[in-house]
Amino acid sequence: MIRFMQSMFYANVETNNPSFIAWMFNYTPSQTSQVGSAICSASGFLGFGFLVCYVWTGMAKKVNNRLGVLTGFVICMVFLLGSFAYPGYEGFITNSDCHYLWCSSTPTISLPLFIVVYLLLFSFGFPLLNVHTSALLAKQLAGRKQAHWHGLSTFIGTASRVIAAPIMAKALQDQGIIFTWYLQIALIAPMIIVIILCYNRLGTPFRLSSLPFFRRILRKDGLEPEKSPVVE
Repeated sequence: MIRFMQSMFYANVETNNPSFIAWMFNYTPSQTSQVGSAICSASGFLGFGFLVCYVWTGMAKKVNNRLGVLTGFVICMVFLLGSFAYPGYEGFITNSDCHYLWCSSTPTISLPLFIVVYLLLFSFGFPLLNVHTSALLAKQLAGRKQAHWHGLSTFIGTASRVIAAPIMAKALQDQGIIFTWYLQIALIAPMIIVIILCYNRLGTPFRLSSLPFFRRILRKDGLEPEKSPVVE
């Protein structure tokens, strides 16, 4: 579930970001490309520096994986709240390429504020989720074959991106920026609540041997040995 939500949110931001920048800040396609590339390059540079300091220096080992995942999702929420088009903001979308009914009634946000929350998300939020989600899954799998379950996790993440991208793009066009942001908040907020409620259970090896459906899988992974026949 964590991998699914992480990949889905990444797909949402990645898909809608160019249109958001163009419409919100009244940029031409050329300006949108230049600003988007500059922000992307800056986030990549900061993210690389963060990972070098965080992973190679051993800081990642000192941070609880559960806390790292929770912090990553909190940063996702900070991005949504920081880039939200609040009604009290001055000005509205006037970009000629935004020809939908909701455009003229959507407030514009500050470009510096958007850059700050964007860099925070891509330079720190997503790297934290990538590092600690994988570590948390590996710990929770315990004796299971890592390749099989990590492959399944990657497949779920990829599937969520394939599903989310066209849906969120359609929602942005038909319902607008405010609705799309509300939708993402409605998805991320419950995830944060679930992580908090299940905080102590995250990362603990789970046992499904009591469920007949999973016994065969567990035995193939070498976690649950076959029972020896009883000799009378």
